[in-house]
Amino acid sequence: QVLHELVRCHRQLGRDQEAAATTERLLELYEPGEPSAIDLRMGLAASLSHDPKTLGRALNHARIVLEVRPNDPRAVTLMADLLERSNQRVEAAHLLDRLRARERDRGKLHDIQLRQARLLASSANHLAEAGSTVDGAAIHDALATSTDLLAFPNDNPLACGLVAAYPSVCAFEFPIGEYVAGGEVQTVPGFDAVSVVDYLP
Repeated sequence: QVLHELVRCHRQLGRDQEAAATTERLLELYEPGEPSAIDLRMGLAASLSHDPKTLGRALNHARIVLEVRPNDPRAVTLMADLLERSNQRVEAAHLLDRLRARERDRGKLHDIQLRQARLLASSANHLAEAGSTVDGAAIHDALATSTDLLAFPNDNPLACGLVAAYPSVCAFEFPIGEYVAGGEVQTVPGFDAVSVVDYLP
């Protein structure tokens, strides 16, 4: 109770570093899987992530939560956010597969997939900014930091450099959707898995 009050006082006075340190002391009193500990740790990770100097500590706390709640949407989203902030974009995209595998809402599924595509695209842009050649081999090497990265929607292994004329293009299949009455999105029959490779000139 004393530590809880101390954390509250530090926060009221704007002493973020002291509040974070005290919260870490408080977490030592809990088992990692206790609901109270999970909420505290997630809040702490989010707070620490705002400062690049403490981003590493934020990642460590998020990993602990993810170990005990591997499919918790809040834990997965938090970890993906932190990985993106630390420039581990491919790992963030791979982690979001956990959300995609369980999501049944078409709109939310669409948002998850768009984020994965953006993360992978920004990874390629990062290679270009670093002066590296953006080709199939370079993208493959970047993706190699993750294991079992799969393409949407039918979980085919993600492959780059399949077409010699376009070494930077990776296999990527997606459904074509259309809006219907009521604002819902449905897949167009016959277009459940459209490959970008098939439409290259």
